[in-house]
Amino acid sequence: MSKLVVVLTGGVASGKTQVSNRMAELGCAVIDADQVARDVVVKGTAGWQAVYERFGDTVLHENGELNRRALRKVVFNDADALADLNAITHPRITKMIKSDIEQCDNNLVVVVVPLLTEDNRHEYFDRVLVVDVCEQTQRQRLQKRDQISKELSEKMLASQINRHQRLIIADDVISNQGTLQALNKSVELMHGFYMNLISR
Repeated sequence: MSKLVVVLTGGVASGKTQVSNRMAELGCAVIDADQVARDVVVKGTAGWQAVYERFGDTVLHENGELNRRALRKVVFNDADALADLNAITHPRITKMIKSDIEQCDNNLVVVVVPLLTEDNRHEYFDRVLVVDVCEQTQRQRLQKRDQISKELSEKMLASQINRHQRLIIADDVISNQGTLQALNKSVELMHGFYMNLISR
């Protein structure tokens, strides 16, 4: 196997950033789908133009850059608007990620996709790595990290696929119930496993 593409996913506040950072330190190429999603609608791009034509000035800052907060408000309570936004952005995100993977010289590529489902698991993903944490720990970390109420944290967790659904689509799992040191050790072991797969 010349190149292994691993999708890293997990619920909010599960530890994806820590895992991807450690993978990068170990020499992996890391592609962040959230950053790609921002790149495809940068002012002046075809994605930005399509969003502007669909939603108008109300989703732009005065300087013409996309106002993400305003756009979220528009699509949050309008299923049709959300579907239109996804139709604009998802194909462009997919195309850019695929291009980034193809152009990458590294033989181990980690693509961070926070909201991975069966619907957006593409054929060029070889394995799915889930950072797993129990929902109680996830809730506590989210409240502490974002300084939010228990009620808001519950809503955020409810908006995502649940732990069971994430584990169903997983090829590999890293538990993040313990310390950062324990998490890093688990990442190092997983990295070694992936490098063995590549060398076969």
